[in-house]
Amino acid sequence: MLKAVVQLLLAASIPLLLYMAWVVIRDGRPAPGWLRDAPWNAILVSGFCLVALLLGYWALTGTSDPEGAYTPPRVVDGEVVPGKVAD
Repeated sequence: MLKAVVQLLLAASIPLLLYMAWVVIRDGRPAPGWLRDAPWNAILVSGFCLVALLLGYWALTGTSDPEGAYTPPRVVDGEVVPGKVAD
């Protein structure tokens, strides 16, 4: 679950990171007001689009068989055995 959250945050932050790199390359170093003058609408919309594309990719390429039998997580000998989908 943490991996998925990190991937979504990274996808959402890629437009901001690209903009920051472009500002540094263009000016040599970030000017004091670069955050205030950033095109926030374009950055946010492109970040949301990347997250939507990533979620769509995950939905279409899921690794679980939709016809398989789900076994929920359980405790065996004091250890948690994760749930899985059996074919």
